[in-house]
Formats: sequence, structure tokens, C-alpha cells
Amino acid sequence: MVAITGTVFMLFIFSGCKGKTDAPPPSAEKPAVQAKPVPPEKPAGTSEALKPGGPTSGIHGAMPSISLTGLKITEDDSRNLTMFHITLSGDFLYNVVQKADPDRIMVVLHKTTKGKAPEKIEVNNGTISRVEIAELNTERGAAVRITIRLTGKTTYDVLPLDKALYISVLRKT
Repeated sequence: MVAITGTVFMLFIFSGCKGKTDAPPPSAEKPAVQAKPVPPEKPAGTSEALKPGGPTSGIHGAMPSISLTGLKITEDDSRNLTMFHITLSGDFLYNVVQKADPDRIMVVLHKTTKGKAPEKIEVNNGTISRVEIAELNTERGAAVRITIRLTGKTTYDVLPLDKALYISVLRKT
């Protein structure tokens, strides 16, 4: 009986107290837990290797270089729509939001460069006044913002499809 009790007691000591007995006591000079990580002296995005399109840009390694290759604007009178056909050189990530004051639809193409696209396209069809294209340099790399300036509130649909983004804007009647 004594041998069994001694074995159980020894197992308790080795299993339950191991973390407490093997670790050295905390030093009075150094806190046991650091509250916040120390920020780097230089932002990570400023090195040559981490610039957009660089060999190791992005958190998970090299990101492909995507470029805006075309923006075609057409009118579909039968459905009362203005159609935007935005083409890119590869697979892409995007966001589309509608804003007010002034009314506009904003398209952001992430990890994308502007290419040879013009800065401004005048439309003036009664619903859309103009389209503005700007390249942004964000913390996450290059991005392209396409701003569709509206003359008032309207609705729109977005369809991403095979290296292209289709946006249809309902025209005012």
C-alpha cells in the first residue's frame, strides 16, 4: 500500500508541478510578461525588397504584378445602362462602394498598377459625368482607384469574370 501511494505521489509531483519547479524564478530586473511588442525602427515597407512588385512583396511571399489593361465604356440603350468593362493582366482583388456628397461609385483594384490608362474620361451622359483613374501607393502595395462620378443617385451591378470586372450603371430617365 505504501509503494502505491508513493508512486502516485511521485507522478503528481512530476506531472503537476513540472512547470513550476523547472522554470527559474522571475527576475526583479525584468518583467515576466512584456505588455506590448517593440515597434521596428524602420517601417517594413521601406526596404527595396518589399516595394510593390519587389521579389518578396506581400506578407506571404511574391505577389504577381497586375496591371489595368483596359477600360471600355459603352451604352446599352435597350436596357438603359452604361456598361464599364475593366480588364486586367491577371487575377485580382477588388472593392466597390457607392458614396454620396458627391454621388459616386468607387472601385479599388488591390495589388494593381494603372498602366497606360488616362487620368480622366469625360462621359456626360446625364447619369455619369466623368471617370477618374488614380494609382494609389498604400501600406499593402499599389492599388488603382476608379471613381465613377454620378450626377445623382442610381443603382449598379458588379460582375467579376475572367480577369475582368463588369459594372453596369442604371441611367436616369
